[in-house]
Amino acid sequence: MTTWEGYGGRGSFNWRAMPRYDGRCWRTDSTEQDIRICAEGEVHPGWGSSIAYQWISPLSGLMRFNTHMHKIDTHCGDGVQLMVYRGTQLQRSQQIGGGDNRGLDDSWQMQLSQGDMLYFVITIRGEPTCDQTRIYLEIYLRQ
Repeated sequence: MTTWEGYGGRGSFNWRAMPRYDGRCWRTDSTEQDIRICAEGEVHPGWGSSIAYQWISPLSGLMRFNTHMHKIDTHCGDGVQLMVYRGTQLQRSQQIGGGDNRGLDDSWQMQLSQGDMLYFVITIRGEPTCDQTRIYLEIYLRQ
């Protein structure tokens, strides 16, 4: 998976690689309102930008996708949203609230051709304070 940051406004689909690594996380800045992507699925979307994982299908066939996300920091914030795009077309969307430390599990299937590109986009629901979240993604080719 390739980690990217969106810029030019949320939802712009204008992506660029994260600029710096601080020894623990890739980040845009050191403030609570900026993007962080850390180990073990830890992410924090920012004010003007979303986080996206880009995935290109290596095979053709029916794929199964499993996602799990939950808030790490539940004492404040209003939660995050996960959107799955095929190119620029929204395929799936789910969100969790600010106090949701149990999270949300989701599973779905999609027919893909080799080379099809998906974006798994994590964005804020309203404002980014305390939106530190953990997200896991599994992708399987159905046999």
